[in-house]
Amino acid sequence: MSNPELYFKNKTECLEWFHINAPDAYEGYLATLEKIKQSNFPGKGRLSHKATDESIKNFLTFQTELNLANLLLTRGKTDLAYEPAGMQGVDFSFDDIFISVKSLTTKRYEKVEHEGIEAMRSAGGGKNTFQHKKFSDTHIEVEKNEMGTYTQTRTEIGHGGFLDSDIAQMSRPLEYIGEFEGQANAPGHKKVLFFFSYSAEFKGFHGTDAAAWYFDVRDPNPIFRNDPSWYLKLMRKDKKIGNIDALIFAGPPLQLSLIWPPEGFQKTVKGDPKILIYTKDQNLKDKLLSIFIPPQA
Repeated sequence: MSNPELYFKNKTECLEWFHINAPDAYEGYLATLEKIKQSNFPGKGRLSHKATDESIKNFLTFQTELNLANLLLTRGKTDLAYEPAGMQGVDFSFDDIFISVKSLTTKRYEKVEHEGIEAMRSAGGGKNTFQHKKFSDTHIEVEKNEMGTYTQTRTEIGHGGFLDSDIAQMSRPLEYIGEFEGQANAPGHKKVLFFFSYSAEFKGFHGTDAAAWYFDVRDPNPIFRNDPSWYLKLMRKDKKIGNIDALIFAGPPLQLSLIWPPEGFQKTVKGDPKILIYTKDQNLKDKLLSIFIPPQA
């Protein structure tokens, strides 16, 4: 399911769909939840309790945290803690690492376009133009082919130097970066911000662009090259501190799955990695790679 927020009203509806259509994935979810409940790391009760929230958006955030906890336990992190006391903004701590976990979910324009596409499908096809705030318009065409299935094309035309969709997709990561800079500033620890996207509209280049700007990497084609002030505008700060040690952008490693596979994010989809890790600290990168993309046996 490419984007659960567009197809399910709540957690129960989502799990019922997996129960019927992907029973192995459903059973894997239940087994992982029970594993976390039976574990003994500090904070596991708070994490497990989040499974009761019916909001589909909150369920996706819980699912991300559940998967990360499971992966860290699988990697043998015996000093793991969830939401350690006194560490604002930290979701997981282990070794000398603090991780803040953020889910990137559906933006309003995605929902509007999805509803428009569904309406055109119901009508047997059609065209529509969606006008955004001021930087771009999106033209979508839906056609029914000879096989009785539908194809669609989406063209977003900008007229302000960049696209509204780019602003929408970049807004949350940059805002979270600005927020996390003021949190978890404990000496001797590495700060890692982990983003997990459930929206196919958040592209790899969005993460790469945010990381290039944050770590001052020379980028010949930044998204906001015509108005670089947008980076700080979306970050909601006057300047960046630069005290976050790593940024990670990930997406579902498997289709029709609720739980990440034990091998993490080793597999690529059509040659594209499902996780991008950015840091200037090579030792930290090696640690993170050993968790998310461990060497194959």
